[in-house]
Amino acid sequence: MSGPSQLTIDLRINELCDFDNYHAAANVEIVERLGELSVVAGFAGMWLWGDTGSGRSHLLQAACQAAQANDLTAVYLPLALFDREPLALDGLSAELIAVDDIHEWLDDRRLEAALISLYEGQLSSGGRLLVSASAAAGSLNFVLADLASRMRSLASYRIAALDDQGLAVVLRQVAQRKGLALETAVIDFWLARSVRRLPDLLGQLDAVDNAAMSAQRRITIPLLKEVLRL
Repeated sequence: MSGPSQLTIDLRINELCDFDNYHAAANVEIVERLGELSVVAGFAGMWLWGDTGSGRSHLLQAACQAAQANDLTAVYLPLALFDREPLALDGLSAELIAVDDIHEWLDDRRLEAALISLYEGQLSSGGRLLVSASAAAGSLNFVLADLASRMRSLASYRIAALDDQGLAVVLRQVAQRKGLALETAVIDFWLARSVRRLPDLLGQLDAVDNAAMSAQRRITIPLLKEVLRL
C-alpha cells in the first residue's frame, strides 16, 4: 500500500498519546483490541465512542503509534480541525486510518460521501479503519444510509470515563513528567472542588505549574485556591 497522502493540515501525532501513558482502568479490553489492529490480517474496523474528555483522541493516536512501531503506515485525522471539504480525504491511503470526531462530518452529503470512499478504500486494500465519535453509531443521524450501515457494522466500544481514582493517577503521572510532586491531600482537595473532566484538569495543571514556577513555590492547597479560585 502506498504511503499516506499529504494534507494541508498538520497531522503529526502527539508522542505522549501512547498506550504507556494511558490509564486504562475500565477500558482494558479496548486497549487490547486496539493493539490487535496492528497484527490482524485483512480489513478490520472499530468505532470508539464516549463523552468529550473520555480519551478518544488519545486512544486513536496511541493506536497509530502502535501501528507505526509494527512498520505499518498510519494517519490520524482529527475532523474537528479540518475545513469541511471532502477533497481533504481524496486519495488518502494508509494501512491504518484513524478518523477522530466523525460526528463533525455527518450533516453534509458531500462529506459523508467522502467518508464512504475512505471506508471502501480500506476495505478493498485490507487496511484498518478506526473511528471515534461522541455517541454510538446507532444513535447518530446520517444523511447517507450507505455510510450509516457501514459505520454501524464496525465493532463498537464505549470508552468509560475515569473515576476520581483514575483522574488522580493521571494527574500524578502528568505532574511527574513535568518534574512536579502532587501530594495526595492536594489532589483530593482539587478533585473535590473542580470539574472532573481530564482535559480541563490538565489545563488547570498547566496554570498551576506556571504559577508555581513564577513564584518558586511548591504546589499546595493554598496555591490551588489562589490560581484556580477553588
